[in-house]
Amino acid sequence: MRIVTTTILALLAGMTVAASFEVVSPSEARYRVRERVLGVPLANDAVGITGTLSGSIVLEADGDTAVSGEVNVDLTGLVSDQPRRDAYVHEEALETERYPSATFSVSEVRGLPRPPPTDGEVDVVIAGQLTVRNFSLPISWSGTASFDGADVHLDAATTLTFEELGLERPRVGVLVTVSEEITLEVSILLRRR
Repeated sequence: MRIVTTTILALLAGMTVAASFEVVSPSEARYRVRERVLGVPLANDAVGITGTLSGSIVLEADGDTAVSGEVNVDLTGLVSDQPRRDAYVHEEALETERYPSATFSVSEVRGLPRPPPTDGEVDVVIAGQLTVRNFSLPISWSGTASFDGADVHLDAATTLTFEELGLERPRVGVLVTVSEEITLEVSILLRRR
């Protein structure tokens, strides 16, 4: 009853009502890096995936600013097709025992109609602060939001360098290296609360 009263008072006062979305399963986050052997790029990328994400995003009914929002990614579940690569990523690159998660704090969403629709698809840009280990940096993700009733399926990506992320670029002697860029991808299912 109190929520209904607050919503009615907000509407009467000409204020906007926020839309709140929670991260639900199935959602996943991925990294994608091009591997090189003797300096020659391989035909495929090294890809690591984790399906343990949580968080929420609250959007104003008008404008392009997220009222609040945070998506947490459990890095301890990050796996690829190579156990040796996974061991390196967990023990050396990300130190997941010490820093088990990465966090993206949302500060702005551009391209999303207000109020959010219940069907259709729109291109969006999501800006905010990414924290990996003890290192934070501002980034933007570009992608598509698909609406289906109370659900929003977000597919987005961003490309960064190892240096921008505060990470050392991996190499195995002179034989195997990786490109300087890492592509981070998310496929997130958001459910309206």
